[in-house]
Amino acid sequence: MRSKLFVAGGSGFIGSAVCQCADALGYNVISLSRRGRPDLPAAWVDHIQWISASVFDVERWQDHMQECAAIIYCIGIILERPNEHATYERINTEAAITVAAAAAAAHVSTYVHISVSRKPPFIPPAYLASKRSAEERLQTYPFRTAILRPGAVYGPRRAWSYLLKAIFDALALLPSRRADFPLAVREVAQAALVAATNPAISGVLDVPAIRKLSGRMP
Repeated sequence: MRSKLFVAGGSGFIGSAVCQCADALGYNVISLSRRGRPDLPAAWVDHIQWISASVFDVERWQDHMQECAAIIYCIGIILERPNEHATYERINTEAAITVAAAAAAAHVSTYVHISVSRKPPFIPPAYLASKRSAEERLQTYPFRTAILRPGAVYGPRRAWSYLLKAIFDALALLPSRRADFPLAVREVAQAALVAATNPAISGVLDVPAIRKLSGRMP
């Protein structure tokens, strides 16, 4: 039986791709998300242990981290919802640190964090600042940390993301943007899994590095 992985935000866009890829490789996967089990018509969904809870309600999920080989953190927001207490600082920074502290207490050896390469157009600077703040604080914890910084990510759960891909493909023709080419959500998920299971990988991984890692999946 393969190792156990804990995916924070496993019902979301990138998180669900991580869960699907990990299940295909035979990992035991536990997912934490506010929504719990996603409404997806796929067999792999039945193989995941879904936990429906707030990331800040630590007592409801911390015990599930025991004996996990790695944490893969996929929670984040691109637009704030202050009326729901969903601010950049709370979700993009404090939630990540909450999971990191729980992982350290459970002696988890590896933390893979899905971040972002740069601020998208029309999004406030506080978005990127909250991502970078989380990255900086994560690297003070006593586990191996790998930080993935994808740019635009596209995939079937977000039909509009293919239009975004087309726009970024056009922008990538500019020399200054060639390192920011769009990534398929499966590429990001595969790279996260390689980073989670390869002890030689740590630090910040940019878009080309993510694509290279995804090609190393069995």
